[in-house]
Amino acid sequence: MAHASAQLEDLIGDYINGQTSEASTNHSFSNVSSLADVYSNWSSGYVYIALATDSSLGARFTTFTEPSGNNYSRVNSSTNGGSSSIEITPTSGTDGSWENEYDISFPQATGSWGTITYAIIYYDDGTDTFPLIACPLASSTAVGNNTTLTFSAGDLKYTVA
Repeated sequence: MAHASAQLEDLIGDYINGQTSEASTNHSFSNVSSLADVYSNWSSGYVYIALATDSSLGARFTTFTEPSGNNYSRVNSSTNGGSSSIEITPTSGTDGSWENEYDISFPQATGSWGTITYAIIYYDDGTDTFPLIACPLASSTAVGNNTTLTFSAGDLKYTVA
């Protein structure tokens, strides 16, 4: 099951409670005061997919262990393999489930990235930076030299329950 970050839970709580202004929220983001702000910036290059090597993320995760070096980089929402953006779309109009609409490919590794356990949907506009959703991989994946990690459309799923 995918995990929502503390920040996403705060934004969802604000949305459910009808809070839409920065003054009414209980978080400290400067450029993001609502879910609408995140959604409106989804295709502007502020949403990334990161990888995590943590074997377990606690509830309301705020940090995670990310690979470094060996050609690792987050995949930007506006520059993914020819697609105009990484889209997370509803799987049904009303069930609260979301999944990636396009394949998501990371750069080819030039050395070990370790064992990947989660894909992290991450928001970073240069001022506000926070993880949104942690999607566990169906099975841990060791990424070594000359490996290209790709998530096919529908591999990353999140359900608001």
